[in-house]
Amino acid sequence: MNTKTITANPVSLSACLLLAACGLSACQAQQATTSSPAGQETVSIRTTPCFGTCPVFAVTLHPDGQLDFEGIKFVKHSGKVTRHITADKVKAIRQTLQAYRPAAGVTTRNKDCQQRVTDHPSYVVTWQSPKAQDSVYRHYTGCFSAANRAIAKTLRGVLTSLPIADLAAPTKVKRLPKK
Repeated sequence: MNTKTITANPVSLSACLLLAACGLSACQAQQATTSSPAGQETVSIRTTPCFGTCPVFAVTLHPDGQLDFEGIKFVKHSGKVTRHITADKVKAIRQTLQAYRPAAGVTTRNKDCQQRVTDHPSYVVTWQSPKAQDSVYRHYTGCFSAANRAIAKTLRGVLTSLPIADLAAPTKVKRLPKK
């Protein structure tokens, strides 16, 4: 049997072990900064497209007041922007939205939608927790009952209370001239 013995310099071996340990601790530190602390959940509100030029965007609110905006379509700013609001403002918005929150892992939609008009956008509110499955509430703005109009007004009010008017403003679409 042909065997080879490999000897390592103790200084080289120590250096390799130190580098490996540093690399592992760097990975752990990175994981700690990218995951949310226990019990910290985000709330996102997204608008959906309509048949026309309705603004399509998403806003995510973090407990510390970080606000992530993403302009998707027919908005003044396309792309991602981060802004900040107070943690108290986030808490107030969460309290306002709590009435519509379904159980973890459940998606609900408007109820009592007897008068429905097509081609309207929806609001999609998502509660994301590191400890549980997402809770999602979808509100179609084409439901015209008094209760559904009140919910749409509340959701619109939440969005207009955020410092995103300059980003989420609808874009002007050029129309073809009439003949």
